[in-house]
Amino acid sequence: MSDELASEPQLFESPPPPGPARNPVAGRRNGRRRRVAVVLIGLAVVAAAYGAYAYVWSRSHEETDDAQVEGHIHAVSSHVAGYVAQVCVEDNQLVAAGDVLVRVRSDDYEARVALAEANLTQAEAGLAAAESTLDVTRGSTAATLTQARAGVQQAEAQLDAAQRDADSAASRLTAAVAGQQQARSQAAAAQAESDYASSNHRRIAALHAQNQAAEDEAQLAESNARAAAARLVAASDAVNLAEAQAQAARHAVDSAKAAIAVAEAAIETQKGKLADALTGPDQVRVAEARVALARATALSAQAQLDLARIDLAYCTITAPVAGVVSTRSVEAGQYLQPGQPLLALVPLGDTWVLANFKETQLHAMRVGQPVRLHVDAYPDHPFQGTIDSLAAGTGARFSLLPPENATGNFVKVVQRVPVKIVLAAGQRDPQRPLRAGLNVVVTVDTGAPPAATTQP
Repeated sequence: MSDELASEPQLFESPPPPGPARNPVAGRRNGRRRRVAVVLIGLAVVAAAYGAYAYVWSRSHEETDDAQVEGHIHAVSSHVAGYVAQVCVEDNQLVAAGDVLVRVRSDDYEARVALAEANLTQAEAGLAAAESTLDVTRGSTAATLTQARAGVQQAEAQLDAAQRDADSAASRLTAAVAGQQQARSQAAAAQAESDYASSNHRRIAALHAQNQAAEDEAQLAESNARAAAARLVAASDAVNLAEAQAQAARHAVDSAKAAIAVAEAAIETQKGKLADALTGPDQVRVAEARVALARATALSAQAQLDLARIDLAYCTITAPVAGVVSTRSVEAGQYLQPGQPLLALVPLGDTWVLANFKETQLHAMRVGQPVRLHVDAYPDHPFQGTIDSLAAGTGARFSLLPPENATGNFVKVVQRVPVKIVLAAGQRDPQRPLRAGLNVVVTVDTGAPPAATTQP
């Protein structure tokens, strides 16, 4: 022991004071005290330096362990009802966007597509027939209306002609009646003249027989009697002719009146036809309504076909995004209802960190500031990120039962505000995927200038 004490370096030993010889044991104790003091002083210096560094570091950094990895969880559900024919994925399987996940039996939906196609064909045929009928109705309506108007005009012209013929026949009748009266007057005069000439002839013949009249006078009386008789015959013939002409004129008047009646009846008939033709636009509108109804039926059939095809396509359930299959709850042979959840897809490449900082830590926190992330699952691999955004309210405000602070609190509760943090470029490591729900320790460098500002 004495050799060890002798071999130890004599630090901070001062030369012995002049005077009497000193005690060796007391000197060793003093040296030990000096070494302990040096160690304590060194530890105090290190603790003071660390405390100063921690203080300075805490002034420019904010840290919390109330943080988790968040990500999108895409719930995959059934759009149609039916029995599951095949399940194509397993739990925790990585799938790409568009990969088939589940197949539903499609027999019923294929039959519905065929029925919808038949209905569409029938509706299109009905539409074509309605359009053809509309074209025919439009053409026939225009032709019938033109023909009816022409018929009315023709009947009116025939009536005008019949009225003119009636007026002419009435004039001829008037003239014939006047000629008949004149002929009768002339016949009466000829009769009187013939009677006088016959009587004079008989008288002179009697006187000539008694030799009281000359031969020449008797011959002259005879000649006058014959001439008067001839004029009577001619007058009688003229009377017969005038009567025949008057009778013919009466027949002509009757015929003209009958023609007027026929023309008037024809006008009424043509007006009826015109009235029927004037209903053509209504028939056109009815045909147009039938075309519109047929077109609507065709559109409805097309929509039914589209819906049937959509339902048929929904029988093959595909992945909307690339991700890992989670919470699979579907099995082959299971009957599905529309909207029934089948599984969830979690993309590993689209995650972020949601850190809940105390409200007292936000005074210097800005969007774009750098962040250091320590994930509990990868303690030896820190990640770098930046602040993307700060929530508009505290977590308690968006809870199911937000606190009612108007009543007052006995103890003031420090609120926490969610802060969204995204990984910096190149920080994602396929060997160290950030899975939703992992715990993270977040350290924000509030002293660094923000890289970008997207939110105040």
